[in-house]
Amino acid sequence: MTVDLAAARRRLGVAGRDRGCLLGAGLVLWCDPLEDPGSVDAVVADLVLLGVPCRTVAAARPPRRPGLRPRAGVEVRVAQGRPLEVLRRQASSVLRQIPRGAPVDSEFDLAVWDLDGAGVEVPVGAAGGLAADWPHWEGWQAAAMGLTCRSCPADLRPQAPDDVRRAFREPGGSPGWPPRLLCEGCRWALVPDRRSAGSSGRG
Repeated sequence: MTVDLAAARRRLGVAGRDRGCLLGAGLVLWCDPLEDPGSVDAVVADLVLLGVPCRTVAAARPPRRPGLRPRAGVEVRVAQGRPLEVLRRQASSVLRQIPRGAPVDSEFDLAVWDLDGAGVEVPVGAAGGLAADWPHWEGWQAAAMGLTCRSCPADLRPQAPDDVRRAFREPGGSPGWPPRLLCEGCRWALVPDRRSAGSSGRG
């Protein structure tokens, strides 16, 4: 059993170094079932062997260069809190090998907001289906994946831990992928009496 655990740690270290990232929300390990059909099952099996809770989600990454299509894959996610602490206790050396993303206070998914009938900003879900390293994509990649405002060029992603910009649902649209999102200023411009949020333009 000790040999199996050591082997699992080594494999996770390689997977994390090659296709993992540590984010504010936790650890993500990207797997491409087309390029490596067994990668998802292998990563999950190693985490289970180490007693680390995880979950898998379908996710899309930006194209490698402009003009190409987004890449579909699967992410294995280990959340901050107890799951990541279990991995830290079991295999702290694994985490040291994994690239750490820029210090953006993000969740796995981009939160999406809207305005209710009284003009109050309310959360309505998340832009699902995006790979969790979305805060760190290049600008053209973010645009290719729907993370810029549909009415102006504003980037909808937080750029720093204290960034208060928000992504708003386009009226008639719904959270999902590809996202149909607006910045705060453009969303308020669609309100019939054209009221200003006072903080418009943060997006």
